[in-house]
Amino acid sequence: AKQQRGEKLSTNEQALMLFKQAAERRPPWAPFWAAIIQTKDAIWLYDEELQRAIINASRTGPWFGNVQPAVLSAGVRGWPELDEEARQAVINVLHSAVVVRPRQAISMALNSGLIDYAMPVIEQDHELVKIYRQVQASRKRKAQQQMKKLDK
Repeated sequence: AKQQRGEKLSTNEQALMLFKQAAERRPPWAPFWAAIIQTKDAIWLYDEELQRAIINASRTGPWFGNVQPAVLSAGVRGWPELDEEARQAVINVLHSAVVVRPRQAISMALNSGLIDYAMPVIEQDHELVKIYRQVQASRKRKAQQQMKKLDK
């Protein structure tokens, strides 16, 4: 198991090096920044380089399909380690995600405790408010079902 972990880390380090080279050659291409974020998130490395990648991805393409999940996933897990600028970048991507993928983004925000950051966008749109309520109701039903299973 230890050897597999070392091999995985080595593979991630190699991938990270290639993604960095690609991002340096074409800095405004958000998917390269997302790849750096995903690789660092996979090895739980929330350093300055990851924060810079989050900021660059949020500036160059918060609407890209692979940028939103990468930034939000790393942003949620690494939140305590992020500086204010990186946190704001995560919030900005969350705002974009709420508009583009409302159910997934609202659910993620509820699960991660970031819902307060999403609410300003949600509250401005009746459809988003409706989706927010549906997601909350669904979560409540699932929790009640789980409680019933535990009671048996």
